[in-house]
Amino acid sequence: MDNSQVSIRAAEGREGEAAGRLRLARHRDHPERWFVVGVDPAGDAVGYVQAARVHGDRAIMAELGVVQAQRGRGYAGQLLAYGTAAVLDDGVTQITTDTDEANRPMRAAFARCGYVEFATRHDFSWGRP
Repeated sequence: MDNSQVSIRAAEGREGEAAGRLRLARHRDHPERWFVVGVDPAGDAVGYVQAARVHGDRAIMAELGVVQAQRGRGYAGQLLAYGTAAVLDDGVTQITTDTDEANRPMRAAFARCGYVEFATRHDFSWGRP
């Protein structure tokens, strides 16, 4: 989670941050099936994935999240695999995404689904003491 997300969560709380992410998701260029909420066998939501079209045959995996209590059960990989397949089925030839460098479980899920890490990013912020 980058510093801007921490600031939003601190100001708006988890529900406010989630509402903001949903607003953004609704405005991205994507077919409906590129936004999926995953559920467990009991029908409870475990997470979601959303891809978005960037340009022509390129897309981004814009959002991927797993409910905190459901983490460590392989849902991130399942959601990512589903989202990736849905995008590829529509003829997309390149998908890019990013995650925090310290988020090893998410980086491992990307690797398991065939994504290749090609760069790292470091975000910095400064606040008046």
